[in-house]
Amino acid sequence: RHAPAAMLCMRALLDGGDVFDPLPAFVLLANAGAFNTHPAEAERLVNESVRLVRPRNFISLDILHVLQRIVPLLGDTASKMWLMNVTMLCNYKSRDQIQAIKEIASGGQEAVDDAYLALERFQAEGKVVSVGAINSVIQMCGLIDDLDRASQTFEAISGVFGLDPDASSYSAMLEAASRARDWAAVDQILEQVSSAGIRYVGETYRHACQVRLRQRKEQVALELFDQARAANLARGGTYALFICYFMGENQYGVRGRKKPDLARAAALAEEAVDKGLRVRSDIIKRARAAVERISEDVSEFETAAADGLTAATTSTAAAPADEAAAR
Repeated sequence: RHAPAAMLCMRALLDGGDVFDPLPAFVLLANAGAFNTHPAEAERLVNESVRLVRPRNFISLDILHVLQRIVPLLGDTASKMWLMNVTMLCNYKSRDQIQAIKEIASGGQEAVDDAYLALERFQAEGKVVSVGAINSVIQMCGLIDDLDRASQTFEAISGVFGLDPDASSYSAMLEAASRARDWAAVDQILEQVSSAGIRYVGETYRHACQVRLRQRKEQVALELFDQARAANLARGGTYALFICYFMGENQYGVRGRKKPDLARAAALAEEAVDKGLRVRSDIIKRARAAVERISEDVSEFETAAADGLTAATTSTAAAPADEAAAR
C-alpha cells in the first residue's frame, strides 16, 4: 500500500536482470496507487519492463484491467503493440486498446506501418503473434482510409503469420471498405465470410448493418439486425446504430432515415435497456424524449379536435334560433 516501496521493489527487480515476470509488479504498482501519486516514475518503470511481459493463454481479469490502464502510458508503438498482442491472445479487448488503435492511426501511414512491422519483428524473434493484434492494424488502415493497406494486412494473416482470419478480421475489413465507400469490396468481403463458413459475432453484425445502412439498403440491414437479435448477438452498439437511424440522426457514419420512425426508435431503446445492453445514456434519453413529444402532440391534437367538435355542435344548435330572430 506504499507506492514508493512498490516502485523500489520493481526497480530492484529490473536491476537484477530480465528474468522476472512484470505482471504481478504492475498489479502491485496499481494497488499501491503509484500511477496516481507518482505517475512519471511509474510510467518510466512500466516502459522499461513491458518488453519482459510473456504471452500466455490465460491472464486473470484483475491483471487484464491493470494492463488496459497501462497501454496509454507506453511511449512507443512497438510497446503498445506488444501489450495489446499479449492481452488479445486472451481474447480481451478494452476501450483503452481501442483508444490506442486510434492514437496510432492518428500518426498516419508511417505510424501504421510501424505497428505492422512491430508484429513482423515479434514473429522473427520467435514470439507469438495474435490474430487480434493483426486485426488492430487492419482497423488502423481503415481509420486512415487506406483500403489497399488493409487488404495487404488481411492477406498477411495467413501469408506472413500463418494464421487464419477470424470474424473480427472480416469485421475490420468491412469497416475499412465501408469507409472507402468501395461497395464492390464490401459485397466481396461478405461473400468471403459466407464461403469461409465464418460465424458472425456481435461485431460482425454491427459492421454489416452499418455498411448496408450506408448503402441505403434498409431492408437488408434490418434483416441482419433481426438475425443478430434472434441469435442474441446484437450488442449495444448495434442498437445505438438503429436507434439513431430511426430518429433521423446522422451518426456512426450513417445518414439518418429520411422519414424518422420515432416510435420504433423508442421501442428499440427500451428493448436495449431491458436487456441490460450498453447504449449511451444520451441516445436513450433522446429516444424517450422524442416519443414523449409525439404523445404530447397527439394529446394536444385530440384536445383541439374535441374542442373544435364541441364548438361546431354548439354553432349548429344555435343556428335555428338566430334565423328565427332574424325573421
